[in-house]
Amino acid sequence: MASWAVPSLARIKGTWLGDIAAPIQPSPTLSEVADAYLYLGPRDLALSEPSPALFFLDKEAVSELDRRTKMEVGLIAANVDPEHIRRVDANPLPCGVGAHSR
Repeated sequence: MASWAVPSLARIKGTWLGDIAAPIQPSPTLSEVADAYLYLGPRDLALSEPSPALFFLDKEAVSELDRRTKMEVGLIAANVDPEHIRRVDANPLPCGVGAHSR
């Protein structure tokens, strides 16, 4: 994919990409759950924004998010850990003043 233009949209049916297992259970192939792949560039170009602390301080909201995730996916993905997100990304100052360093 390193040679692909950024961004790129590629049909995946009948390709090596479509034959890869999707990251959900049970494990269908990507082409069984999607028609195309949107490539936005290498991971090191990705931008991220800290999650708002006010949301993650609301335990009812986090529980509801967890409930919906379980219904939609059937399980919580290993990388979705509300406690970890709260510790790493939650900034109690809404304007980003005093943002943490990684």
